[in-house]
Amino acid sequence: VPEFDPEDIIKKGWLEKNIRKLSESKDDGRFVK
Repeated sequence: VPEFDPEDIIKKGWLEKNIRKLSESKDDGRFVK
């Protein structure tokens, strides 16, 4: 089962350019207390 169905996604801004990288993205620590 695909993670996302491409026909149903409206991509804008950052997401449009980086959607393929999401499964590889890591937390950069900005939101850690």
